[in-house]
Amino acid sequence: MKRSTTTISLISILVMSLMLMVIFRRFHNISMKEAGIEKELDVASGIQSGMLPQALNLPESVKRLDIFGFQKPAKSVGGDLYDYFVEKDKLYFCMGDVSGKGVPASLYMVVILALFRNIARKESDPSKIAIELNNALISSNNYSMFCTMFIGVLDMDTWKLEYCNAGHNRPMICRKGEAEVSYKEILPNLVLGIMDDFQYVKEETDIQPGDSIFLYTDGLTEAENEEKILFGDDAALAAFNESVKCDDSEKCVHGVFESVLKHTKGAEQNDDITMLTIRLKK
Repeated sequence: MKRSTTTISLISILVMSLMLMVIFRRFHNISMKEAGIEKELDVASGIQSGMLPQALNLPESVKRLDIFGFQKPAKSVGGDLYDYFVEKDKLYFCMGDVSGKGVPASLYMVVILALFRNIARKESDPSKIAIELNNALISSNNYSMFCTMFIGVLDMDTWKLEYCNAGHNRPMICRKGEAEVSYKEILPNLVLGIMDDFQYVKEETDIQPGDSIFLYTDGLTEAENEEKILFGDDAALAAFNESVKCDDSEKCVHGVFESVLKHTKGAEQNDDITMLTIRLKK
């Protein structure tokens, strides 16, 4: 009996050891795969961030603008985008938000960013940029994805801002001499990528030295705390109204983000947050 019990125990220990070895190897392989995926996502994140413009990309001759963009993806890679460049004394800029999150949204974001740059370099009318961009996206959109976007073209000789909105959030404008920041009322139009040949409408307004424009994605206003309470439009407006007083675009954007962090208090980020401030120097 003792020998039988000992034998059974030894066999049981051996079987359990073999099972643990198999489980360990499986987990090890999974961990190695996950590590590989994480590494690839880190590389993809770096490439994606590198595609977004930096203030240093502006020509040295452009000294009348103070621009700063910021992006905080909810995952390793995100679907938000912003862009700006100067061509013949005109500032072309945009802010966009692709449907969905993660890798699919990030791939679509890269396509849209490339299309915007190519189209905007040959077309100065923001509504025509939106039309061409929309039709290009529809021609190869097999997964029913779409993108909201605000497109602006600022003439730095006349300070006239022409813009077209494609279902994106209203921008905020801080005008020199006005006590409070306000949302700019705009035509919503339709998001990009869902209706062929949609005729987007252009609008315009005058911007003066000392004014600031603030663009963002809904990840800002819809940031949640642990009680699922949204940051909201009013809090976002108040945060920009306070931060814009520093007369520095980078400090302004980081000031707004600090307000968001105070609201969320460590809660998991549920959407990409992207912001862009354009300040016309006095």
